This record gives sequence, structure tokens and C-alpha cells, in this order.
Amino acid sequence: MLPPDRRAAAAVLRDLAKKSARARRAVASIGVKPMFETLRDTTDDDELVRGTLEALLAASGSSESLGGGDDDGVGARDAVRLAIAEDVRHIAQLVSELRGTDFYSKLYAAQTLREASDSCGDAVRAGALADPTAIPTLMDAMKENEVIRNEALLLLVELTKGNEELQKLVAFEGAFERAFSVMREEGGVDGGIVVQDCLELCNNLLRDNPSNQTLFRENGFVKSVPGLAAVEREIGGSGMSGMSAQKAANTLCALETVHLLVSPDEDRAKRKHLQGDGDLSAMLKNQRLEGCKLNQSELAKHGMVEILVRASLGDTAVNAVSVRVAALRALASLVQNHVPNQTELFSATADRAGTITEPALLTCGRVALYSKSNAERHAAIMVLGSSMRGNQEGQLLLISTLAPTGLGMGDGSEESSLGGLLARALVSNGGSNVVFDEASIASAKILRDMLHKNDQSKVKALNVNLEPLSSRSNSSELLLPRCVRQLAVTHATEDEKPKVEHLQTVLLRLLIVWLYGCKPAVDAFLSSPGHLPAIADLARMGGSTQSPHISA
Repeated sequence: MLPPDRRAAAAVLRDLAKKSARARRAVASIGVKPMFETLRDTTDDDELVRGTLEALLAASGSSESLGGGDDDGVGARDAVRLAIAEDVRHIAQLVSELRGTDFYSKLYAAQTLREASDSCGDAVRAGALADPTAIPTLMDAMKENEVIRNEALLLLVELTKGNEELQKLVAFEGAFERAFSVMREEGGVDGGIVVQDCLELCNNLLRDNPSNQTLFRENGFVKSVPGLAAVEREIGGSGMSGMSAQKAANTLCALETVHLLVSPDEDRAKRKHLQGDGDLSAMLKNQRLEGCKLNQSELAKHGMVEILVRASLGDTAVNAVSVRVAALRALASLVQNHVPNQTELFSATADRAGTITEPALLTCGRVALYSKSNAERHAAIMVLGSSMRGNQEGQLLLISTLAPTGLGMGDGSEESSLGGLLARALVSNGGSNVVFDEASIASAKILRDMLHKNDQSKVKALNVNLEPLSSRSNSSELLLPRCVRQLAVTHATEDEKPKVEHLQTVLLRLLIVWLYGCKPAVDAFLSSPGHLPAIADLARMGGSTQSPHISA
């Protein structure tokens, strides 16, 4: 067949594939192999190569609607993608087209690879690993015209999902440098979706990958992360209510980067092959923990604690719940098991009501007890727990403030200490009446963290008087008896039952932490003849081993 006829045939096939699912199925069954043979054998006809690649993209792509219906079209497209991806030589050929000189040929090749990876990601990853030129070629494409650059970026994001070997190869080829360079060009967190793609690529490379995190840290990229997460409400202006969806998405990706750098959690499914090798597993765990501590220190050095406080708490908190929750979770991970960062958070402040500056942990306590968002309350509880566990001085400091001081609003807005806020939640709604609202549940969870593995705090808490300073008499409302009495709370309706059981379970866990290994606490518990029967009655009420009370 003469060259003009071959070019015309490619154009006709392209048009048919755009319009007909039947044509796509034909390409999948008999057309993919000869089309790739044409690409391999053609060295001097750029128009034919471009037309063949465009036909492949039309058959595998998802941009055109098909006459055969959506379901039929999707099935035909997937069949073409599978035919492309199942042969590693096809992947290598498409990669080689990225090294050519024709703009459209490179664009169609990149788009076809991305379409194939969308349905057949594992096969395309295998093809990329089999071709030693694939990753270097894709990284070179990241330096091309922004259209091709963006396609290469999206392809790299897809290829690096859950594949440790590809993650290491991409990082070694300079992906972090290129991603941060692109983000600077695009305007940082205020940029468009390309910034989000760059952050997603970085997150893929960092997720449960200690060696890449070491590379990231040693090459100085950690110091650039705080600037990407630095968002807050504009005091006195329109605030962040006008925060675009794209800026919120960019910020969420940056906050995930923070979390990945400072969280030692691992992908257990990814580590199944190490279950029989205890020494290697322990070594990798220590490596992760050491890396997290170094990242925690490096991020704090560049103002990360203050940035996260301002993004999530007080007047400066952004008007986007999802961003506030992500910032709180990142803050919890940033201070977890890191005494210097815990100390910095204890000394941090937040702005409230325009004129008041108060401890950030007090503001966080208000969020934990009274936020309308369940996710935000949970995230704030995580922050408070992370700030206290392993921080004995901080635990003792907070226990010493554990008494209601302010009067007035039920939300504790006039309380001047976190301890006072928590005490008020335990005795709210009428002083000594038993309560089971969200605030009392959150308060019990936070109290448990105040006592966690701290005998001094446990003993000090035995003397806590929950009676407000303004109404104290010779009688007192001690914390331990109050917690036991709370276990006797009952529900009036079936709708209240889950909340009551939740509170009882939290209180039981609080008592376990308090009494474990602390003789004075055990003695105080046993000194009241009603305490043991209260626990026994609760166990009988549970009725089975499936009861939340029994499991607690």
C-alpha cells in the first residue's frame, strides 16, 4: 500500500473509532498488533506515525461519546486498552514515541499511555519496569511544552500508585526537583490543578517509602512544605469563604504531604512478604520511626506547628471544614511522641473573638467538645491526645487546672483553662446530674490521655474537685466517684442508647488507664462500697460478650 493510502486509512480508522463502539472492538481484536507494527517499522513518515497514534488514542480514549451507548463504549475502550497494555513491547513503543520530534505524536503517545494505565495500571507498570528507558523518558517529558508535561505528570501519578520499585526509580530520576519546580512556576498553593497533580505525585513517592523520604529530606524539600500548607482566614476581610475548590484541593494535598512525612504508619498489605523475617521488619520499623522524628523536627524548624494552629483553630481557622480537619490531623501527627513539638504546641496561642489571645490547646478543647462537625471533634481530640501522651510535664500541668472556673455559657466559652473546660463538660446540664452528650464523651476521652502512663497524674487526679469555685461548700464532687456514677447513666429512648453505651465504654477505658498499676487509685476505687457493684451491674446489663461494655 502506498504511503498516501496508509495515511488515509489511519484517518478513516480514527474517525470510525471516535464514533463507533463496534469499530473499537475491531481495533481491540485485530487492529492493535498491526498498528504497533506500523509504528515500529515506520521511520521516515511522521504523518503516518501521527495518524496511527491518533487512531490508537481515538480507540482507547474516553473523550468522545459513542453511538453504541455508554456501557458498550466503555467495554470497547477497555478492550483496546487491555490489548495495548498486555504486551510490554507496545508500552516500550509508546515510550519511544515520546523521544521523537513531532509534537502531536508525542502528545498522542502520552495520552494513549495514560488511557491504558487508567484501566490496566498494573500491566502498564510492568511494561514501564521492563523498559529501562521508560522512567528517564517520562522525566524528560516533564521538561517539555506544558501540554506534554501535564500528560507525563498525570501518567507518573498513575504509575507510582502502590508500586515501590517505580516510586524509587521516579524519585531517583529527579521527580521531587521537577515537581517543586513546576509548582513554583504555577503559583504554589494558589495555582491550578497542575499543582495538585505535582503534590499527588510527591505523596505517592513518599507514602510508606522510607528511602524516598530520606531523599526528600536530605535534598532540602521538607522546608518547602510548610509554605504550601500556610492558609488561614483573612481577619477583618471576606475571610476564606471565597476559597476556591482548587485551592482547597491543593491545600489538602499539601497537608497530606505533612501527614505522610510525620506518620510512622505503614501499609501492612505491602509488607506481607516481611512477616516471616522479624529482624528485617524491625529494622524497617525503626527506620520509619527515625525518619518521622527527623521530619517532625525539620518541619517544626520551619514554622509548621504555628501554621497548622492558625489554619485550624481560632479566628484564623479557614472556613472549610475539610481543610481544618486535615490540618488538625497533620498537627496531631506532627507532635506525636515528639517532646519539643509538644512543648511548642503547649506554648502556642490562638486568637478568639477578635480581641482575646488564649492557649491553642484551650481553643482545641472547645473544638473537641462543641464543634458541629463529628470529624472535626475527632481530629481535635487526636491533637490533644498526641500533645499529652508521652509528655508527663504537660499531663501534670493540665491535671492541675482540672476544675470549673468560669461561669455562664454552656459551651465553656468563658473558661480560662483546658482543665476547666473538661470539668465543666462532666458536670454540665444541671451540676450533679448525669449527662451523656458529645461534650462529656469527648471530655472523658481527653482525660484518659491526661492520665496515660503517668502515675503522678493519676494520683493528682484523685484530689480533683469538680465543684465550681463559686459554689464549693464543705462537700466535694471528686473526679473518680463522678466517673463511676456516670456509668449508671440510662437512656430514655432507643435513639439515645448508642450515645449512652459510647459514653459508658469511654469511661470504662478511662478507669482502666487510671487504675492500672496505680495502687492509690485502686484503693480509692475500692474505698466506696458502691463502685464494684456498679461495674458488675454494667456487665450484667451488657448481656453478652458482644456488648461494648464487656469488650471494654
